[in-house]
Amino acid sequence: MSSRDLTPARAGAIAFLVAFLTLAAQVLIHRMVAVKLVSNFVFLVISLTMLGFAVSGVALTRWQAALQERRRDVVVAAGALFALTLLGAAAAFYHAPSPDQLSMARWATSRQGYLAAFLLCMPLVMLGLILAIYVVLQLTHPGQLKLP
Repeated sequence: MSSRDLTPARAGAIAFLVAFLTLAAQVLIHRMVAVKLVSNFVFLVISLTMLGFAVSGVALTRWQAALQERRRDVVVAAGALFALTLLGAAAAFYHAPSPDQLSMARWATSRQGYLAAFLLCMPLVMLGLILAIYVVLQLTHPGQLKLP
């Protein structure tokens, strides 16, 4: 066993850190949505998290063999894309015009509202992909994972 093998303790630590990052991203996105949409659509954050995890699960199911072969590159790319998409989504969301109270429902179902939800979902897709890769691959191939 080399020093780069993924032991159960390391896998647990990685899963804990990614789960913690997911919770921190949820809190950040919740605060952004609460400020921008005056707490009317904060339930959106939980829906976006579930959507992000579902999309990452679909991607892992669809391309599992390819992701297993290049898991180190995928985890590094997903981590970098998490940071970039979170910064990009925050910048785009804060610079978007704020809807007034009367037109908030119309805004939420408009193209801008869907785009904002998509942008806020992307960082959570990346975290879900990292979690899915480590959890699924650890369950299907225990002891064969290497740290990136």
